[in-house]
Order: sequence, then C-alpha cells, then structure tokens
Amino acid sequence: MNSKNSTLTNTELTQIRERTDNAAPGPWEIGRKSPNGANNIGTLNGILTAQTTKDENAVFIANARADVPNLLSHIAQQEKIIQKYKHTIKNMDALVDYVRYSEKDKGLDTQYITNEITRLIADLEQRTHLIT
Repeated sequence: MNSKNSTLTNTELTQIRERTDNAAPGPWEIGRKSPNGANNIGTLNGILTAQTTKDENAVFIANARADVPNLLSHIAQQEKIIQKYKHTIKNMDALVDYVRYSEKDKGLDTQYITNEITRLIADLEQRTHLIT
C-alpha cells in the first residue's frame, strides 16, 4: 500500500492474510522487560515475537495477532454486503427499464415508479461508493 488513503487490492489482502496465517500462533502477550528495558512480546509457548522499548508499541504488537485476523474477517463480511448492494442496484436498473418501456395500458404509474426506483438506485450507489 502506497499511502494512508489508498485502497487495498485483492492481492494485498491476500498477502496480508498469508502473512497472518504464517505468523506464530496467538495469543501474543507482553512478558517481562528485558535487562535492557525492552518489552518482550511473545506467545504462550515462549516464542519471542518482538521487543520494543515503548509500552504503546508493545500493546499494539501483542494485540496485532488477534486484531489483523479480525479486521480481515470484517473486510470479507463488508465485501459480501457491497456485492449484495451492487446486485440490488443491477436488479433495480432492470426494473426501471421494464417499467419505463412497459405498455401504458397496464395501469402503472410508470413515472412515479421510475422516479422512486431511480432515487433508490442513486442512494444505493452513493452508499456503495462510500464503502468501496
């Protein structure tokens, strides 16, 4: 990822998932300080995963083992929701076309229905754009 505002690609998400899967299993915990004053972060099995002198970094590193998989799962769930929105937009577009080109003698208030569906599509597109 090149900047703080960049969107992750599927390849980058896959790479993050692979690094997560290959890391020492959790939970990771902050252990005793080393003689040099560094915080030791390691697994319950005693595998040292990191050292840092800043307490805030130790907390971040120790929690990363659980946080990263949770964030990846959350991203996957949000992607499913986005796909449902996009599918709904596609279906609504088709419905607008059907109503717009249907015969007037069917008694449909085609203008009202078309306007309402168009409004809903715009709303969904805006929501989808904000989360993609």
